[in-house]
Amino acid sequence: AAQDARVRTLVLWSPVSSAPDTYKHILGAESVEAGLVAETPLPVTTQWGAQFELGRGFFVDLFRYDPTAAIAEVDAPLLVIVGLEDTTVTPQPAYGELYLTYHDGDERLITLESDHVFNVLTDSDPALFDEAVAWSVAWLGDTLLHPPHP
Repeated sequence: AAQDARVRTLVLWSPVSSAPDTYKHILGAESVEAGLVAETPLPVTTQWGAQFELGRGFFVDLFRYDPTAAIAEVDAPLLVIVGLEDTTVTPQPAYGELYLTYHDGDERLITLESDHVFNVLTDSDPALFDEAVAWSVAWLGDTLLHPPHP
């Protein structure tokens, strides 16, 4: 978003603030360390049982990019939505708040009593996904149709 002048507003759902920490949590520290030196794609299993292969470039890029530093370069209004029961990108709301710390301008943090995907895959309260959508649509409408004045 910082590199594309067409971005006039931004909505982030459950954003990763520290990619190395998050993927060490999801895949295990051993997998991340092995992936950094792997000659061939590494088979990985997530904490929820998904299996796939990731190449060395993926693991190197975890340490190459800092999304919270990049958000400092974004002038567009920013909405961050996080689930307080997120066990994938954790701890929340602290990681979501980091984006607001580094972003300068119109911004808002929304916290929902939900998991990483706003309970869309569970029976506990799938209406929270609809709430995340509603917040996003309202934000996009407000910031695109009625942009803040400098």
